[in-house]
Amino acid sequence: MQANHHHRSNQKINRREFLKTLAASGGAAALAALLAGCGEAVPTGAGTDSAAGVTLDLAAPENQSLAAVGGALAIGANSLDPKGMLLYRMNESTVLVFSRRCTHQGCVMGEFKDGVALCPCHGSQFDTTGNVVKGPATDALKTYPSTLNGSTVTIGG
Repeated sequence: MQANHHHRSNQKINRREFLKTLAASGGAAALAALLAGCGEAVPTGAGTDSAAGVTLDLAAPENQSLAAVGGALAIGANSLDPKGMLLYRMNESTVLVFSRRCTHQGCVMGEFKDGVALCPCHGSQFDTTGNVVKGPATDALKTYPSTLNGSTVTIGG
């Protein structure tokens, strides 16, 4: 009888299977490093990221675009959202925070430019309140609670 050998090297593996295999093999640290390289990270020295939430210091040069009303910032993957977040300074006391995950098919949204965030995959557009201004997306962006205390923005937690 001939042995039935399974050779993964001769098979194509999709991204989901790759990530499952990586996680099962204890490659979480490698996966985190890989994902961090795929987008912007929370700026080093400008904020902290933990399971309790994300904190940004608006006095840090990387975050100063949020120091003024009407300012916007895009951050990369973090403990609250693997796609990253879009932040918008609505007024003196409020910073709105949205997931960068497009509600159409999950692509990573670009930053706010001229009051609109654009999805690079299919062209959906969202305004600074997270609402759809152009489809194919039909649902608003996911929002995160945030507080602004002095020059510190705390998201989640």
